[in-house]
Amino acid sequence: MYRPQFLQMVKDAKNHKFDAVTVWKIDRFARNMMDQFHYERELKLAGVTLESRKENITGGTIAADMNKGMLAIFAQLRSQQSAVDTMRGMMGKARQCQYLGVKKFGYSHDGDIITLDPVWAPVAEQAHYDFLGSVPIKDIFGYLRELGAKTSQGADPGYHFVRNMLLDESYGGVYTWGQLKDERGRVIKDATGKPVPAVRVEGGMPAIVSMEIKQACIDRMRTYRRGKARTEYPLCGKLYWRDTGLLMHGESGLSKTGRTYYYYVWRDEQRRRHSVQKGLLENRVVQGVREVLHDEMLVRDLARRFVAYLAEGDVRPAIKAAQDELKTLEKLKQNLVNAVADGMPYEGVRSKFEETERDIEKIQNRIKNLEGETAEANEEDVVRFFQSIAAGDTDDERILRYFVNKVVFYEENVLAVLNFRGCTTDQCEITVAMQNIVQKENSRPDLGVPSINDGVGGGI
Repeated sequence: MYRPQFLQMVKDAKNHKFDAVTVWKIDRFARNMMDQFHYERELKLAGVTLESRKENITGGTIAADMNKGMLAIFAQLRSQQSAVDTMRGMMGKARQCQYLGVKKFGYSHDGDIITLDPVWAPVAEQAHYDFLGSVPIKDIFGYLRELGAKTSQGADPGYHFVRNMLLDESYGGVYTWGQLKDERGRVIKDATGKPVPAVRVEGGMPAIVSMEIKQACIDRMRTYRRGKARTEYPLCGKLYWRDTGLLMHGESGLSKTGRTYYYYVWRDEQRRRHSVQKGLLENRVVQGVREVLHDEMLVRDLARRFVAYLAEGDVRPAIKAAQDELKTLEKLKQNLVNAVADGMPYEGVRSKFEETERDIEKIQNRIKNLEGETAEANEEDVVRFFQSIAAGDTDDERILRYFVNKVVFYEENVLAVLNFRGCTTDQCEITVAMQNIVQKENSRPDLGVPSINDGVGGGI
């Protein structure tokens, strides 16, 4: 029980500042028998009596103590029944996937109906794509701060805010509520140690990203390292073995001569361990990306789409957030003006008024700067940029981290899915692309089907 003023009253009673505590009803003093008996005993030891106006209980007689004890029992029973009724009502609403007061970034609500926030839902979506595109989490929450995003408590977003968002199934359309408990009231956890939700409904709320993207973020987060590792594995979190959906991870080992080797590892259906050399696989992927960017028609098309995307602008969420903040400040300023007009001395609100005016000026300047931002890139600049990558001017690790979204390893071939915002690739499309690669290679009998040891990976 945390009631600061109540605890202060008990402290004052021990200091003999009064002789009696009078409440309207006993249940106003406590709704728990243990609290009732404990704090009433504290008052008695200080020579202070507890009295009730409504129940007409005065003095410290045996009859008064009996009445207070019985009333405390009834108050606890009513409180427990109210909690049961409230929980039953919330469970019923949860099963209908209704809004229950839990605020999530990117979401809003219309009464009981959960809706997408038109300003922040696109920003939350972008955060998922950025993370899969190997943008560090610190850069993601830094970008959110620049846009004026806030947590549900009104604080600036940080590492754990972004991490929790990327792990939260809600953004894939899964509605969850509460925690499942056993008969002893202990929280039940799954194999990963995560509490099992009392209600879980797939498709129970609007999705910001597809479940494929959400699961990819969850998988990559399991291998994400906040600090810099001794050896980097840039494909970790986005390298899959065939169409099994199993992630490959990085490992190292020592040879008999003491030399360190680095691998990407996976296990088959019989749990047998397989590996491929890190450098060999990464080189195949980088080579495939550069070969794709040698296609002039494709590069032209990508350049046009990129310039169009920049022209559309990405500052609208920031402008909307700043405008909302400006409205709040202007309303506060008007309330201060009204208070002075109603007779409040100006000196009493002067510092707050001047502070509000300064904040308004800052927000107005921020909006002006955001509205003045324009894209300066043109199609030829972007084409030259892609051509420089194809020519080898960009290092391999940067290509793997920022250009490659997903890699599927088929032992004989490697297929890389490149990043482009707004375009997702499902497993069906990957399978078709893989079949096209194999057919293309089979149509060249003089070369045979390329392997990871001597072939060229495909890229889309």
